[in-house]
Amino acid sequence: MRCHRAYTSALHKIGESAFVHVRSCLMGRLMIRCPKTNEAIFTGKYVAAESFHSTPVFFSHTYCPHCNLFHEWFAKNAWICDGEYCEP
Repeated sequence: MRCHRAYTSALHKIGESAFVHVRSCLMGRLMIRCPKTNEAIFTGKYVAAESFHSTPVFFSHTYCPHCNLFHEWFAKNAWICDGEYCEP
């Protein structure tokens, strides 16, 4: 999995007095589909998959570079891209 912009850092204890610094990827790009061109669109939002899937329904809008319009969408129509291949 590739990470996009958001990392968390933590110190984990190993043994009596040694700690190791751990970074883990938490966020992915929130994507929707253009209803005119059927192309994937990055909404400009980075979200954690765990919290996104448990979030109450929300409504937003995003500018589409494919058709030069703003598209309104619900969270149920979005997906999280966390790698090279960003299709749902």
